[in-house]
Amino acid sequence: EENDILIENISIICKALIALSESNDFLSAQNIVKTVWRYYENYDQWYLIDLRIINSILFLFSENDNSRFFENLECRIEKYQHFPIAKELTISLKLNISILLIMNQNWEAAKSLLETLLNENTEYMTYRYLSLSWYRLGICYEKMNLNKFEVLYKKTEVLLNLFDDLSYLQKL
Repeated sequence: EENDILIENISIICKALIALSESNDFLSAQNIVKTVWRYYENYDQWYLIDLRIINSILFLFSENDNSRFFENLECRIEKYQHFPIAKELTISLKLNISILLIMNQNWEAAKSLLETLLNENTEYMTYRYLSLSWYRLGICYEKMNLNKFEVLYKKTEVLLNLFDDLSYLQKL
């Protein structure tokens, strides 16, 4: 179909991600996907594909831009929990939200989100998601002057060592 909004949105996102990879200019990529962002911002019903699209551009926007999404995200994805892909998508979305909170130095909110994520989803997480969660939680603990941060960093290192994936540790 000529006017398929889904295909158009995916095309716009691809252009933004290509621009980002070529120039490393977040603002430029953000400007490219603003139309997609505005579309979903005003959209009442999100389907799983919409949530995947939102997840793919979430990192381009600040916590302030995402505040409306944060408020509704859990209730919108909750209805899809009987789909196997929804659990992974929930984990990925929350991890992406956690980095936005960390980037905005909202340590308490990020800590709370990550602790809940770990408490409710550890058994569904890949080792990379688990290590990323522990590492980001460690950042929050360290910034909040809580003692447990070193333990979380060590758990991350041990897990990635077990999977012989120390290169991932360097990317964290």
